[in-house]
Amino acid sequence: MIVGIKIRKYNMRPNYEPLKTSKRNHCKAMTGTSQRKKKRGTLVCSPYAMYELGLQLCPRQKQAIEDSGNLLKINKIHIDRNLCNEIARSYDKEKEAFNINGTFITMTLDDVYCLLGLTSKGEKIFEAPKINKPKLFNLYKKEGQTTITLQALQEAIFNSSSYDDHFIRRFILFSIGSFICRTTQRYVRSEYLNLVDDMDKMSELNGSSLILNQLMKGILSFREKTTKAY
Repeated sequence: MIVGIKIRKYNMRPNYEPLKTSKRNHCKAMTGTSQRKKKRGTLVCSPYAMYELGLQLCPRQKQAIEDSGNLLKINKIHIDRNLCNEIARSYDKEKEAFNINGTFITMTLDDVYCLLGLTSKGEKIFEAPKINKPKLFNLYKKEGQTTITLQALQEAIFNSSSYDDHFIRRFILFSIGSFICRTTQRYVRSEYLNLVDDMDKMSELNGSSLILNQLMKGILSFREKTTKAY
C-alpha cells in the first residue's frame, strides 16, 4: 500500500497565464509573411495542464510511466499565440520546411524524439485506428457522458494513488488530449483507445510519428485556410 497523494481539484486551463510584456518586446513578424491583420485563432496545446498533472503524482505513479519520455518534465511555459501563427504561416509545402527569415528548417522524427523523448522507431502512425473499444470507453468516461472528457481523466488520476494499467492508460489519454494531439474539444477522441489497449505493445508505439504527422496535418490545414482567405 502506498501513501495516497494529496487531492487537489483544478479548473482546466488551455494555457498558463501570459507573462506581462510591453508591445516593444513582441516578436517581429518573419520575412515573407503578410502584414495584414490576421485572426488570432485558438491556442489549445496546454503544457500547463501536463505540468500541473505531474505535480500531483506520487513516486510510484511516476515510475509506472517512466516510458512516457519527457512528458513529466514539461514546464509551465507560455506559448505565444502570435509566434505560433507566424511559424505556421512560414511553412513551405513544396520544400516541406519552415522558411524562417530565408532559412529553411525541417522538422523530423529525431527532433520530436529529442524534445519529448517518445519512441521514434517502428511503424509510423498517421491516425489512430478507427476501431470501437466499448469496454475501455465505458470505463474511462463519466456516467451519463458521451465522451471521455479531459476533466474525467484528470479527476480519476487525482483521486487515486493507483499505478496500475488503468492509471497508465488514463495518463496517456490525458497527454494526448491536452498536449500531444490536442484539439479545441475538451475530450479525447475514442479511437485513441486503440493505442493504449495492448499494454505490452504500448511502449513500442512510434509516438513521435503520431505527433509529427498530426502537427503537419494541422499546419497544412491552417495554411490552406489562410491562403483561401486572401
